[in-house]
Amino acid sequence: MDLSGWLLLTAAVYVVIFVCLTVYGRRRIAGRLVGFSLAGREMGPVTTALAMCAVYTSASTFMGMGGWAYAGGLAGVWPAMSQLWAMVIVLALFMTVMKRSGDRLGSMSLPDYLGDRYNSDLLRLVMAALTLLNVYYLAGQFVGGATLLKTYFGLPYVTGVCVMAVATLVYVLIGGAYTEVMTNAFNGFVMFVVAVLLFFGGLWLVGGFEGLVSRLASVDPALLQEPVNPRSVVPTWGAWMGLFVIHWTLFISPHIANKFWAVRSGGSLKPFIIVATLVLGAYVLVSWVGLFARAMIPEPVTPDAAVPTFVNRFLPVWAAALVGIGILAAIISTAAGLYIVIGTAVGNEFFRKTFVRRNWFGLAGLENAAVEARSILIARITMAAAALVAVAISWHPPQFLSSLMLIGLSTIGVGVVGPVGIGAWWRRATPSGAIASLVAGAGTQLLLWPILKFYTSPFAPGVIAAAVGALTMIVVSLATQPLSEEHLEKVLGSGRTVEA
Repeated sequence: MDLSGWLLLTAAVYVVIFVCLTVYGRRRIAGRLVGFSLAGREMGPVTTALAMCAVYTSASTFMGMGGWAYAGGLAGVWPAMSQLWAMVIVLALFMTVMKRSGDRLGSMSLPDYLGDRYNSDLLRLVMAALTLLNVYYLAGQFVGGATLLKTYFGLPYVTGVCVMAVATLVYVLIGGAYTEVMTNAFNGFVMFVVAVLLFFGGLWLVGGFEGLVSRLASVDPALLQEPVNPRSVVPTWGAWMGLFVIHWTLFISPHIANKFWAVRSGGSLKPFIIVATLVLGAYVLVSWVGLFARAMIPEPVTPDAAVPTFVNRFLPVWAAALVGIGILAAIISTAAGLYIVIGTAVGNEFFRKTFVRRNWFGLAGLENAAVEARSILIARITMAAAALVAVAISWHPPQFLSSLMLIGLSTIGVGVVGPVGIGAWWRRATPSGAIASLVAGAGTQLLLWPILKFYTSPFAPGVIAAAVGALTMIVVSLATQPLSEEHLEKVLGSGRTVEA
């Protein structure tokens, strides 16, 4: 059987499993927004850990990070590897606190959590609006999927973008978070198998580490330079600091944090942390495949196409088909998670928690069932609108896939350093401090990188923006009225937190 046959076979199996999980998820929603947005808070820790890693591990990891390694050599591998340590820090320092507080408050998303944590509707709305920047990350998934379809099937790029938009949108509209978590857990397992296969299979083909170094040296000795060099995507130590800061902030971004609250309440989070560490550790190894491609493919290829090109050229057809499905799974998983947080931002934070609660347009008189139904409908309409905007953004392919996705991710990530990173532990943090920090951190990042272009990557300005946000959080909080002890006890309990 040739590659097309294997691809059709694996794709058929994949689609059948997806359809079954989508139908199941549709039944479990039962007209509840918590079912649509958080899978009813009923998922086990192992399932949710696989889903979280799958959502985080997007086209950027399976294609974009490999593209960095292909273009920059060994120096391009380390940015991917730093993600693992960033995740461990976040899970160890913040997950337990955020999970406990979010369950106590009934939070459905990161904007919802921050609004409840600081008792501030304004903060909830500002964070919800910032969450909409994830449309850039969604566009990155379309770019990755279109590149994959072009490499495997010769499908025109624009057609591939449209196919990915429709394919990723439909099943989330039907099944919501139940479908998203379960399919992403399945995707996470498939991606784990693919990552292990790619790394060890590619390493064997290239002749081990010794063979890899020898081949790279013959292609271009500069490919073996140290991590900090002018050719690297992180050319300075300041950029490296920013890379690490941005990576750890990504794990408290909206589409990741909502997985904390999807875990069944009352159980141990240790299985979640252990499984997430092992699975992501395997995923980041895929960046090495970009090096394998540079060492073994003589003619130049587009960096983001390096991994699928290597797979098509050197792996057996059945393995190439499995890898293709694995990369597609990464793209679909992340897109699904992004649809959920974007839809929830409007359906829950704007409509349910603001318009209805404040009786705008006379909505307070609606029965609860009607509010839930309208919230889900608004979330679905928002998802469809986000897909259209993402298609427009991805209509022309960017130079580097990862750079496109980091526009939204880095801005949201540095914005929440103060409200989440400091506010999770510091009882003196205030609503005014959180709002000022969010605006200052995100605004500084946008100003320094994509707007004024003071830097060529988001990493170095990420350090500056995170520092600005953190300092603003502390200064403004100390200068404004603190939250009542009664509210803090409700939110944070009497556990180990930092006083003023």
